[in-house]
Amino acid sequence: LVGHMRDVFLQIDEDRSGSISMYEMEQFLADPDLRMFVEALDISTTDTRALFRLLDRDRSGKIDIDEFCNGCMRIKGPA
Repeated sequence: LVGHMRDVFLQIDEDRSGSISMYEMEQFLADPDLRMFVEALDISTTDTRALFRLLDRDRSGKIDIDEFCNGCMRIKGPA
């Protein structure tokens, strides 16, 4: 599961900066073929901005890989 989350993160991080911006998240989730990668984690993608805020724990405006993986685990909840 963590491996899949890391793969999704790398797909979203278009500029390879090591963090995801709101713009990158919006662009990724706007594409139905790419959105399925996040939805495969059982995470709703209907409200991109709300999802971004949930993942951006330090409110930096960027999501690093640890925030992404930890946030996805929090949102997903126990299996």
